Amino acid sequence: MAKSSPTTTMILGELNRVRKQRNISLKLLAMQLGVSEPTVMRWLRGQALTVEVLDQLCVCLGTDLRSLIENACEPETERLSLRQERILAADRRLSLIFFLILNGAQRDSLERDFGIEPSKCDELIERLVRLGLVTKASNGRLRSLVSRSVRWQAGGPLATVFERTVLSMMLGPAFGRQGTHYVSQFALLDEEGREYVFSRFEALCEEILRGPGYVGHPSPEREWSSIFMMTRPIGIAEMRSWMEADPT
Repeated sequence: MAKSSPTTTMILGELNRVRKQRNISLKLLAMQLGVSEPTVMRWLRGQALTVEVLDQLCVCLGTDLRSLIENACEPETERLSLRQERILAADRRLSLIFFLILNGAQRDSLERDFGIEPSKCDELIERLVRLGLVTKASNGRLRSLVSRSVRWQAGGPLATVFERTVLSMMLGPAFGRQGTHYVSQFALLDEEGREYVFSRFEALCEEILRGPGYVGHPSPEREWSSIFMMTRPIGIAEMRSWMEADPT
């Protein structure tokens, strides 16, 4: 039997990941496609799998072929160089465009939603290409060369800019604003517990970015929305200080 190419293996892996993530059983897939479970199992192993069948599987799983391929081939680079961080941190427009492209935005959205002139958009995209952060296909489609789970250096240029300017923009002026949804909680956690919570945050973000209502799933009601999740050791002293500052 012929071996699958690395790309085909990645696509099949992503297809199975999406199926398990959305808790769709083989039995349900078989019913939706009008075939037997063994047939579905063979397709998910890449046997007798045509593009038409792959497209039908994507529809049943609530995704599309383009998103499946993009997610399967997502870059492994999760770190920015210090030079890349410095250049992004020095230019708000450049950094915003980079992080929007990282999360699926395309040129039409950049120009339409943010009022960027076509010539300026060209210039910014070319800078990102030269920095090795973005690639541009022959049809003009933009794709990040950095994983969505990118991390920047603690105390580095991007971390500093994020704390000084980006955080307040993401959180907004008030939590009571219409369309704002949040959860807050105190919990007794050690460092292992905080790392576990962080891993769940990352997994949830991945699910959000690949799920319905996002860039790959057009909807006239979509709006750019900020998502901020954090856990930190707050300490008894800090909590008592807050409590005792109450004059009542």
